[in-house]
Amino acid sequence: MAHNSILRLFILFQILLLPFGEAAKGGFWRAIYGEGGEAGQTTTAVYTWWLSDWASGQMVCELKINHAGSPTGVDIYTHCGQGYYNTWLNTPPCHAAASGGDISTCSGVYLRYVSKTFTDSNQLANQGESIDIAGLPLYGLPPPQAWLDIEGCEFRFQSYHCSQTPFLIIKAEELLPTEQILRIEGQLNGVPFTCQGSECKVELPPTEPLGVQMGFYAISSSGMSSPPYLAQLRAIQLGDGDTRTWQVNALSDRWRGQSLSSCEQIWQIFPPLGSLPGWLNSPQDAAALASDVPYTYLAGQLITKGVVNANECARLGLQGSGYANPCGLEKARAEVDTWQDRFDPQIIAAASTIGIPAQLLKNLIAQESQFWPGSYYLSPEERGLGQLTPEGADTLLLWDHASFADQCPRVLHPDTCRKGYPALTEEQQTFVQGAVMQTVNADCPLCFMGIDLSKAGLSIEVFAKVLKANCQQMGQTIINLRGIPPGVASSYEDLWRFTLVNYHAGAGCLTNAITALPLEEPLIWDNLAPFLDTDCPGISEYVGKVTRTIE
Repeated sequence: MAHNSILRLFILFQILLLPFGEAAKGGFWRAIYGEGGEAGQTTTAVYTWWLSDWASGQMVCELKINHAGSPTGVDIYTHCGQGYYNTWLNTPPCHAAASGGDISTCSGVYLRYVSKTFTDSNQLANQGESIDIAGLPLYGLPPPQAWLDIEGCEFRFQSYHCSQTPFLIIKAEELLPTEQILRIEGQLNGVPFTCQGSECKVELPPTEPLGVQMGFYAISSSGMSSPPYLAQLRAIQLGDGDTRTWQVNALSDRWRGQSLSSCEQIWQIFPPLGSLPGWLNSPQDAAALASDVPYTYLAGQLITKGVVNANECARLGLQGSGYANPCGLEKARAEVDTWQDRFDPQIIAAASTIGIPAQLLKNLIAQESQFWPGSYYLSPEERGLGQLTPEGADTLLLWDHASFADQCPRVLHPDTCRKGYPALTEEQQTFVQGAVMQTVNADCPLCFMGIDLSKAGLSIEVFAKVLKANCQQMGQTIINLRGIPPGVASSYEDLWRFTLVNYHAGAGCLTNAITALPLEEPLIWDNLAPFLDTDCPGISEYVGKVTRTIE
């Protein structure tokens, strides 16, 4: 995994991906709050909230929003980044807050209302109010939540398949034990709906291939409402009469059923209808990942470590840089065929957990290391099956808050880690990068063959997370340079190709190529590849090898 210099300031201050674009978001908010915000308001109010850590009470992010009520999930996403958004989304109820107990025992983050100011200098300009909204105490009780699912359909091959008209199920949850959900409201493709109580069933009619938008939220007896949630839904009707079926896909962070891959959610794009190219498949059975490619580097390592005896061959079956010569490959071929499939179960498990295509992950490992987990002496900074570099670890820590929260306390004091990765000094960041590098470093001088095979298997999930972090960073690069979501700017397959560029060559290479491509030119692989190869020679060949059977 090689990287050019990362544009660190460019990355650290990127605006994170908005789920469905400003136009769609604004339309849904207007349906909830109206054109003028609070009733009768003639000035523009700005509400300041803090996202704070339960354990320390420290503010980790400040939000300034222009609508009444609690900040929405979109507000938190855009102001605080995906890492803190995910933490907020997964924070459990703090029962100590509701009962007056010790809130420092709670985990996660909470929203705290600070003040309201007005932009009109003639009316309370810059005079903050210390009152609470909707009866929220100062530390902020959790608002109700709502989740989306589908009824009576089977999930297979990245889609739900329904034998009858599909129905969406919205279930709302009140986190305060003394309150209850009064109703659920929303719109599906511009058509409003209302359901009394905590559950709502909405029919999903056939849609165009691009799908339709759905917005929904729950209202509680406490006077609070959930954030307004969004979903993009696609329902394609197949066949006629009694043979009719429906193929359904959903893009939403509120989806409780099985969902599309994490990068599809990030890019806001549905996979193309019909079969995917083989390199984007995600089989559930390890046997479907089996391969028999004649890897000469893998063969050379098996000979060097004494697994294969090639003494009858010239030069003991080896050529320069640790590769096997033709005779050595012939002697090692049976072991090579077995070895390259030994990590398939871990690849399938990691791909399913993180939400990336399993075949793509295996192809990437094949290209980076030929499935040999030990260090390559010509690339001393690269580690493990996916050849992770410090720059690659940097990308993971910038975009995966959970990975940072897991790795940082291993090398730094927890109080330092609470600042977040971007706030650390360069030296501190280097320490955390080193911790990540150690999780994938399978070198073990006292182990058989000099590698820890168990650690190598566990490292595959780390590489899956790194690939996901690169798809996030790549997507944000497109937003920053083209001003539109990735799923609008390019095709599903090409977005994965751009992700591989980001993984192998870094954000700087991809940024320079997109900048050089004229704005009137479509952002497709064939247009971008010549600009990539100008700054990063060989990158097109690398992507080509990963996206086809390795030869």
